[in-house]
Amino acid sequence: MGAGAGNRPGYPSPFLAAFDAEHDSPSRNYAIPDDDARPTPEEVEDLRRAFARRNRLPRLEFLPAAAPAAEAVLLQAGFVTEDRLAIMTCAPAQLRELSPPPGIRLTVAVGNDALRQTAAIQNTPTARQRPLQPMSCASSTRSTRVASSPSRRR
Repeated sequence: MGAGAGNRPGYPSPFLAAFDAEHDSPSRNYAIPDDDARPTPEEVEDLRRAFARRNRLPRLEFLPAAAPAAEAVLLQAGFVTEDRLAIMTCAPAQLRELSPPPGIRLTVAVGNDALRQTAAIQNTPTARQRPLQPMSCASSTRSTRVASSPSRRR
């Protein structure tokens, strides 16, 4: 569940970060280290600054087995493990088609109007204080590479 296979050409950082400009929820603003990432302390500090510039809590979500060196550097930099979650998988041969419960119709949301309606339904139980703002539903959360400063790039 990492971001990819190591640092790829053209990406100066071993982290893929998602930032939501509208919401400060940690579940919508987080970073993922590349698989087998070996970030330097400076790259971790660059990541921390990228979150601070956006007034967001620095947070990562990843499987430590996918990037064990990243976990060690993050812990040394003061990050703490918040939780270890159980991961469930299903091999394609074990996948079963399930019918929806009676009275429920499942459809794929296609187009901005359908995506806006989906977002409104998803946000209903959270008692949002403000109405949904018009947005381009192509990507309400922006993912970006956290760039190291030029003097710190390898």
